[in-house]
Amino acid sequence: MADEPAKVIYRRRGRCELVHARLRNLGLDRPLARGLRKLAHEMTGFALAMNILTAHRLRRAALA
Repeated sequence: MADEPAKVIYRRRGRCELVHARLRNLGLDRPLARGLRKLAHEMTGFALAMNILTAHRLRRAALA
């Protein structure tokens, strides 16, 4: 982790791990649907929900 490219990779990995941790905490660590199309819909819904929750959290922090 001493050189700059490794630090960039580590930061990107941290963002992904946060999303996966939230999935696990919500009980969504295993897909509920079968099939690529249904899974894509499920993950799109999760991504939308996470974006809404993040926007709400950032707005609340900006007002404080």
